[in-house]
Amino acid sequence: MFRNYDERLIFEILNEPRLTGYANEWNWSDSDSELRTAAEIIGELEQSALDAIRDTGSNNENRYVMITPYAASPQAAQSSHFVIPDDTASDKLILSVHAYTPYVFAMQDPGVSTFTTAHQGEIDQFMGMLNTKFVEGRGIPVIIGEYGATNKNNLDQRVAWFSYYCGKAASYGMSTILWDNGNYVVPSGGSFNELYGFYNRTAQTWYFPTILDAIIAAYN
Repeated sequence: MFRNYDERLIFEILNEPRLTGYANEWNWSDSDSELRTAAEIIGELEQSALDAIRDTGSNNENRYVMITPYAASPQAAQSSHFVIPDDTASDKLILSVHAYTPYVFAMQDPGVSTFTTAHQGEIDQFMGMLNTKFVEGRGIPVIIGEYGATNKNNLDQRVAWFSYYCGKAASYGMSTILWDNGNYVVPSGGSFNELYGFYNRTAQTWYFPTILDAIIAAYN
């Protein structure tokens, strides 16, 4: 169906493949045998899917394809158990991960609302690892396919986070795709859970223009 689309179409084989409901559903550990088995199965699925894509011919023979580790976790990508499929095309695989880092600031409810130098270190660590292993180590580009910082009535701190996060990603040539679920108002109860709304699709305006400015400035 899509084989004649040009290079602007990129396939992603799996989205956050994981053991739903498992104790380590979202947390990778090399010592967990269930996760090691899951990683092996994910590798088999991605190899089969990649082969099927290439076999359809036309532009699909040489199309960019995104591959994803367990739960789209950067830590799972770092593991030796992450399987990179064999590809008949040259230099057409992209690593896809999701990273709301640091978790205590970017996602946890209530977590913390102040962005610190220690948090910068967490961003440095995971992006540096991805750069060393994939971008520099294997010539595989990286896309952070989900990222964002939940609204904790801390706009200035979120602007600082976006500026640092995107600036670090840009320094490694990594693309970042903002996760937007439409929820942006902190409710009266004060919960900060999953408040990742940034763009008003009806009015076609941004709820937090300074966040958009920080992202653009980081990549410029």
